Amino acid sequence: MLPAIVPYLTVTDARAALEFYGEALGAETLMILEEEAGVFHARARIAGGIVMLFEEKTGADRANRAPDALGGSPVAIRVELGSAERVDAVAAQCARAGADVLVSPVDRPWGRLAEIRDPQGHIWRLAASSGKE
Repeated sequence: MLPAIVPYLTVTDARAALEFYGEALGAETLMILEEEAGVFHARARIAGGIVMLFEEKTGADRANRAPDALGGSPVAIRVELGSAERVDAVAAQCARAGADVLVSPVDRPWGRLAEIRDPQGHIWRLAASSGKE
């Protein structure tokens, strides 16, 4: 059974996104469905949650755009990592895998945070709550 809320990301290259998510965030690819035009649905498990993705379609009646086509992502995806050490380690792992580090790991009043932009343009907030939220 899927969680009640599942991010569904539009990407320009689903296979490259899944490869990055695996390397950077430890994602497990669960499903890839393709059609002639490319991947129309994929699922991955990241930190116990599910993320779905599909490739950008610009000519369809229901056209969808990836972040770069929109000039950036209007949404950030938060990943709760459980400890400050994990935030630091995963942020470093993401940088090695090719992410842009937007906010280096930093302590906040509510816990630890880092923010990265993946190669597809999506923003990820890597966090560990201190219980003060």
